[in-house]
Amino acid sequence: MKENWTRMDLHDPAAVDPAKQKVTGIAERFNKEGGGLISIFYHPCEWVHREFWDGVNFARGANPPREQWKPPRQRTAEETEGAFRRFEQHIDHIRAIPGLRFVTATDLPELYPDRVRTMGATANDLSELAEKLVRSGAAGVDFQVVRGNAYSLADQFELFTLAVGQLIDAGTIQFPIAASALLGPDGLPPAESATTEIPWTAFRDAALDVRSYLKTHGRIPARVFIGPDSAPPADYLIGLAGVYLHHAKNGALPLPSTVKLGRNFEALPARHVAKDTPNLFGGWVIHRAGFRAPKILEVARLQAWTLKPAVAGR
Repeated sequence: MKENWTRMDLHDPAAVDPAKQKVTGIAERFNKEGGGLISIFYHPCEWVHREFWDGVNFARGANPPREQWKPPRQRTAEETEGAFRRFEQHIDHIRAIPGLRFVTATDLPELYPDRVRTMGATANDLSELAEKLVRSGAAGVDFQVVRGNAYSLADQFELFTLAVGQLIDAGTIQFPIAASALLGPDGLPPAESATTEIPWTAFRDAALDVRSYLKTHGRIPARVFIGPDSAPPADYLIGLAGVYLHHAKNGALPLPSTVKLGRNFEALPARHVAKDTPNLFGGWVIHRAGFRAPKILEVARLQAWTLKPAVAGR
């Protein structure tokens, strides 16, 4: 949420006015930008306890048996009532801001619908996505927003797989094509493609194999086998986009020529996942000193294939 989330210190009398000013500033900015989502969150413990249960019982890797668990120190009734009064002032201020309304997490799927999975992608959408992919160059491949619809890398991979599969089967594509909720790969890709120039017949067979893989496993393959060789899925995605564009421009598949894959293309959404550093987990009290989880972060980066912006409904 970056600059669009705000919290007030419940137990600091001097925090009320700055909190009002911040939420007002966000709302005024959104009025100029056409709207947006302000995030406000609290934990129930914050009203009545001085610390969280996990910090009291499980600090720095401690794991005492249940009978030794201790409740956190409780705030006085006056402190809790003061917190509620301050929060009431804050909420009343927010309610008075013109054009603002309250929503909860359960409202978000309707406010930010994923039309790629319901209405699907059109021929124009896929053509624009394909152009972006083949022009992406050494920077790598990323999620895209086209005509107000957001496409993750997993969406793009699936949609072009389905589109090229239809071309192979019937020589035409039935639009719109809807994406499902594919997961990212379950393993790291090969270091690089064995070759970037693939005979059409080999690419054709690989495309049909990949389509079957997506249907069976529900995730992006960690590597795409093209004959005896394998390619990273990001490099293969460039080939899919190129085949789609070739047909869109020429009305035919690239027979009998070759298909060009990408070369060491990076899946750029992974940059939104923190890298494994010594102090990454130090902010949560339950972790032991020096705790690290490189494999968890590796999996998170692989699942970044599914990341994309939330676009407000029209």
